[in-house]
Amino acid sequence: MVQQAGTSKAKIIQAADQLFYVHGYNQTSFSDIAAETGIPRGNFYYYFKTKDEILTAVLEHRADQIGSLLQACEEYSDDPKQQLLYLIEILVREEENIIQYGCPLGSLSTELSKVSLTLQQQVALIFETIRLWIDKKLCACGLADRSDMLSMEILSRLQGTTVLANVYHDAAFLRRSAAQHKLWLTEVLSNH
Repeated sequence: MVQQAGTSKAKIIQAADQLFYVHGYNQTSFSDIAAETGIPRGNFYYYFKTKDEILTAVLEHRADQIGSLLQACEEYSDDPKQQLLYLIEILVREEENIIQYGCPLGSLSTELSKVSLTLQQQVALIFETIRLWIDKKLCACGLADRSDMLSMEILSRLQGTTVLANVYHDAAFLRRSAAQHKLWLTEVLSNH
């Protein structure tokens, strides 16, 4: 029975994660999640009392996904430069989702900033995890004196690209931008 409970909770989190990404947090209801999972809405209260509690679980899930993404970058190469370039490649690897729905963190952060500063700050912590990882890699590349500024620059380039690629549904722009970001970063790393 414990196995079933864990499975139901995980199904709710995964369904909510996808629905929040596709439709937005405000446009997703308990009924939508129930329909997606096949779990009766009344059973949700065993796991989550409010939609905000589901969102918190979704954010924890997304933080885990970011952790896995950063781990994949670490496993890709021992070279911090190559790890950073691989991170930029996420734009191309996630092209279909980005074109259709934007960035799962960026779009949720924008939506939550209009609803709840506390919830938006939870998303900001996930961005901070990425920023600190980038900062660490830049320091390993010998750019400790500029790592804070450059880590924010990299994040802003990634987010700006996802927003515009989504707005214009332009995969060519997304691929071109990813290539330009990689060239820019390679130049920055070689000129230090």
